[in-house]
Amino acid sequence: MDHEGQTLDLAHIHWFIRGENTVLGRTGDNKELFLVPQCENIPLSDVSKVIDIQHRPVIHVDSWRAEGGTDLVLFEDTEVGGRDGWWRLRYDIVHGRFDYPHVSEYQPEELGKCVTCKADQVEMQKEKVKVDETGSRIRISNVWYHVGQFIYLEDNSLQYKIKKKPQKVYPKENKDPKVYPEYWRKPAAYKGDHHDTWEPFQIVRLEEILRTDDGPVLRLRKMYRPDDTHMADEDARSAAYTCIFWTEEIVRMYLPEEAQHLARPSMDTIAGQAWVTAQSGGDTASLEEWTDMGEDRFFVAKVYDSDNQTFAPLPAAEVS
Repeated sequence: MDHEGQTLDLAHIHWFIRGENTVLGRTGDNKELFLVPQCENIPLSDVSKVIDIQHRPVIHVDSWRAEGGTDLVLFEDTEVGGRDGWWRLRYDIVHGRFDYPHVSEYQPEELGKCVTCKADQVEMQKEKVKVDETGSRIRISNVWYHVGQFIYLEDNSLQYKIKKKPQKVYPKENKDPKVYPEYWRKPAAYKGDHHDTWEPFQIVRLEEILRTDDGPVLRLRKMYRPDDTHMADEDARSAAYTCIFWTEEIVRMYLPEEAQHLARPSMDTIAGQAWVTAQSGGDTASLEEWTDMGEDRFFVAKVYDSDNQTFAPLPAAEVS
């Protein structure tokens, strides 16, 4: 590598850290090192010394667990590690977690190959948006979504036609200070319940995947929650929290770069999958019971027209 007119010899290295740099702090063995999934190129001139670090993997896991992890179970020689230390575990810096790496996760297949670089390349490929050959599925953040599936979006990703209801504020009542001498300590006004609670995920249905010169574009159908409709606060709050309403409102969602350029919804706001069951109007008790049996479940039985602010039974053709 050329650097400021000089040619540098580089080495590609894989990092280890000491216990004091993990969640263990200074409570661990000061000779134990931990593998971390990080690598980089350094000038050979930065290398000051070659050290002796021994790898001590757990070979017989069942024996290890049965005997409480004593060295006698695994090693004839109980002396710990090499002259300068030893390592066994991998450390996840993000989550503060230790695990036992598989040999393929630290031993390269051949000289000149780095397992961490390879893993990073695989993850980068997974993060790329990809449409399958049939055009009926799309991969976003390593999750496949197919046409007809319901999807979570981050709150405020889409705008609804019904304006958001203002938070209720309850002013403090006037009280006789002689009867209520401590009442002055109360705030001048009380805000409604959940005034500082985050908004829930928005829910949409993937209707179509379009191929364009600028990349894939998603056509999404908006689903309204009771709070997103014109319903009064009391009526919306009394509705089932897993209830959503079908609409005829369709929006388009773009790749992040194109979305920023067009000021339109972006695919990086997709937060996961939702599961929806449906029926055409009627009693929804059985649907509510189904949604209570698992996470991320919702039901739809009515269509909402935000222009006319009316509800109607879901057409039988949309029930599947």
